[in-house]
Amino acid sequence: MAEETVNIIELDIDTKALLQKLSDITEEINVNKAAVKKLTEDNKALEKQGKKGSDQYKANTKQIELNKVQTKALSTQYRDNQSTLVALTGTENKQLGTLQKLELSNKQLRAE
Repeated sequence: MAEETVNIIELDIDTKALLQKLSDITEEINVNKAAVKKLTEDNKALEKQGKKGSDQYKANTKQIELNKVQTKALSTQYRDNQSTLVALTGTENKQLGTLQKLELSNKQLRAE
């Protein structure tokens, strides 16, 4: 009797793209953190010059808060993508195990 292979399921998960997205998000987070640090230093310099109420100081403070909010959102997105990657990888491995069991059962049934 000839052995026949039947595809039950085929998965195409682009984990490389997801990993690249994680890398991009990490880079954006680092850029935002660096910007917050620089703006904070600029504001400290303005304080020393007695320009705490200046338009520049207020604009820097506003941008610092905006960058912090963006960083939190990016961090949440990073965690979500990371969880998705872990789940997909785990699911893929479980399905491979299930497929191997089905192939073994199929061979046993054909042998009978």
